[in-house]
Amino acid sequence: MQPDKLSRLNWILWVGLLLALPVTSFPMIANIFGGSNVAPLSLVFLLVLVFTFILPQVIKTGRLPAQITPLLLFFLAAVLSTSLGWFRNIPSFRGASLFANNLEGVLTLVTGIAFYLVTAMIIQDEKTLCQSLRWINIAGTLILFVSLLQALYWQLDHDYPEYLWQLQRLVSVKEMLFVRRTTGLAMEPSWLAHQLNMLFLPLWLAFTVQGRSIYGWRLCKRLSAENILLATALIVLFTTLSRIGWLTAGAILAFAFYPLLCCWVKAIAQGRSQRRGLPEGFVWAALFLGGVISLYVLGRVAAQIDPKMRAIFDFETLRRIGFMGWMSRLSLAERFMYWDVGYQVYRLYPIFGVGLGGIGFYFTRFVPSFGYGLPEIYEVIGLGAGLPNAKNLWARLLGETGILGFILFVVWLYRLAKDARFLYLHGNREFSRTFGLFGGLVLVALVLEGFSLDTFGLPYYWLSLGMVTAAWRIETQPEQV
Repeated sequence: MQPDKLSRLNWILWVGLLLALPVTSFPMIANIFGGSNVAPLSLVFLLVLVFTFILPQVIKTGRLPAQITPLLLFFLAAVLSTSLGWFRNIPSFRGASLFANNLEGVLTLVTGIAFYLVTAMIIQDEKTLCQSLRWINIAGTLILFVSLLQALYWQLDHDYPEYLWQLQRLVSVKEMLFVRRTTGLAMEPSWLAHQLNMLFLPLWLAFTVQGRSIYGWRLCKRLSAENILLATALIVLFTTLSRIGWLTAGAILAFAFYPLLCCWVKAIAQGRSQRRGLPEGFVWAALFLGGVISLYVLGRVAAQIDPKMRAIFDFETLRRIGFMGWMSRLSLAERFMYWDVGYQVYRLYPIFGVGLGGIGFYFTRFVPSFGYGLPEIYEVIGLGAGLPNAKNLWARLLGETGILGFILFVVWLYRLAKDARFLYLHGNREFSRTFGLFGGLVLVALVLEGFSLDTFGLPYYWLSLGMVTAAWRIETQPEQV
């Protein structure tokens, strides 16, 4: 195939990958991979791009992004940990195959790395960066449109029309919509929140804070497309009723506006101090008190909307049955059980862990006794069809790859944090500062979202970090003459 035609094909595949981002668990792909829930539609386009773009590009240039080194070392450490697992006396779990789970773990990690590489390598300049952003915005708009339809129908009828059910059966292995909660085109509401927090919300927030836009128009000469998309995304995120999603969104909003808040507080304090001697610390104390009151009000509102949150202010229950009993009323105790298993596995094999996909085999050995009184844990142990996992990226890294893999993964994130900081402080190109902020927002979101999802197979944070890498390379490469 001629180079021009191959380049055109690769770009079409890349656009297809971006437009497929809303779908997280496409049934046809899930069936091919043994019924796995993590089956993004974009994987179809990625597999072709690996052979038509990534491999030919590496063979031709002999180069990979500089940021890939710690990630490749992490991959090698994960493979080593998985290989060593075969020499350990790993417990059985309802006949689950160790080889199949190891293979799935390795393949999902390879998938994630491929998503990162194709993003970092296919975006070559500011033009391709802006073109990619336009397609990402189209995918995000599709997510918001479907999500708002679901929320609107539920508010009006407390039910969903048949065409929304048919759409969900087409794009999701669960084939279901949720009471009171929007899913978009994702498998479940928490995955929709993950999509928004790991890619779309940080992107639109960074452009909003920086006052930039990739489009030339503004609504009423003030509101950019990114402003509108950001406001809509926050509404949709609220309708997911995802508690970790809300927490993550709050964290990235605070991170984005903190510098502006500091300037505002300093300006108020200096202006007041000239007349009344109001110290800056007093302004911060007032803001802190206002924040606490706001959180209390939001908690009360959430308790009225989401039944899971109604025990949040039930301190009598906390006193009577203890912290874990109170957490179980909030449907959070189950998560602590999964996390604790991951941590106990890490304590058993602290250096290398038990290998990718291996934590679930130790579930019955390490699950705390309190967990046997929780319906979800009882079902997983006695009735569940699949192998349980850590449901926490950080616990999974420790339990499956040990401290060695954990450190290498964190080193990779640290390198990307340095690149984002460089872009934000020293970037000279049009969108460098915006992507510096975007990188910081994504990393903050990943820290918190890592406590909810542990998979490597969903593309969102890989694509986001790949765009930061591409923006860094565009900023640091010589000007083309």
